Amino acid sequence: MISYKHYDINNLSDLLENKEFLKEIHKIKYENEVVEKNYISRLTTYLFSNKQNIEFFLILKDGKPIGFNQGLRYDNKYFSENQYILKEYRDKGYGKKLKLRVVAYLRAKKRVTLFSGRPVVNNRMYSINEFIANRKQKTSKGRYVLEKDPLKNKPYLSKDGKEKPRTVLKFVKRK
Repeated sequence: MISYKHYDINNLSDLLENKEFLKEIHKIKYENEVVEKNYISRLTTYLFSNKQNIEFFLILKDGKPIGFNQGLRYDNKYFSENQYILKEYRDKGYGKKLKLRVVAYLRAKKRVTLFSGRPVVNNRMYSINEFIANRKQKTSKGRYVLEKDPLKNKPYLSKDGKEKPRTVLKFVKRK
């Protein structure tokens, strides 16, 4: 069974006290590395250094973390810094489910209308954003569109060597 957990400034201490979850998150982030003695301080410094604006989402399968999305929220904008799924769960739709949950939650609860992130080095996140923008909308309030990233004009090269536009996912209200 798939479930999700969301953490922000109000309940981040719950996550930081859960050593087992932190160990699993470390495995997701640093897949091929040995779990070090100082993994908790390393991970918390990396992921939660800006606690005030942090949004952290876990996707769990049968109660065990299999991926996360971590980013920063400022006003109505969300900048996704990381999204990782354990290797054995990739290409099975879990990344898409997680991103959909993040977008839906932040849109409904925090009134976020612009979703941005780091440049995509493969087609996974681009195709997830494209899926969200192209799916049949369930809300009559608006729809999601892919727009050229206003801050980054230059395209980036994907792993297959093709130029891809830098885009953001934006919520546009219906008129």
